[in-house]
Amino acid sequence: MIKFIKVCIVIVITLSLLGTISLIKPRNSSATITYLVGVEPITSQNLAALSKIGYQFNVPAQPAVISPDVAIRNASVTYPGLNGKTDYTVEYQVLTVPKFNAFSQEALEKNPVLNSKKLIDHLPVYIISYENMLIPVHSPIGTKSPETQDSSVPAGYQKGEYNVVVDATSGVPLMVFSYR
Repeated sequence: MIKFIKVCIVIVITLSLLGTISLIKPRNSSATITYLVGVEPITSQNLAALSKIGYQFNVPAQPAVISPDVAIRNASVTYPGLNGKTDYTVEYQVLTVPKFNAFSQEALEKNPVLNSKKLIDHLPVYIISYENMLIPVHSPIGTKSPETQDSSVPAGYQKGEYNVVVDATSGVPLMVFSYR
């Protein structure tokens, strides 16, 4: 009887340990953990404003495959109007943009995860924020464009920020957004 109890205890402990291990190890062992859970990202972006339009930022769990210099160079090649701009910051983040799926063929071919999801879904990216850019101001037809406050800003434009999102795995620019 004592031997039976010992065997049962060993079985219960073994099953408990196996259960704990299965909680630690992802069910899909080929899945890569891209971000740290429960860690608030450090960013110059306005997370509250961007979360209202569905953008989600997370802290990367692994280093980027490409360097920030490659991301900056590729952004300036894709968007030549950014060449020579020196007021910029670069951040490495894990980004989710749920409703954007207009990617170049090159972006899809160079990143199998992006190709399979067809969305920016917890994707490691560099966000290059270019400051003091002239952004066109669009007014409804038949109305006058808002006046500019600064004489260095032409009519119909305002100063703002362009944010270029570059895939941190392939180096391919994916999108641009501006909200401030």
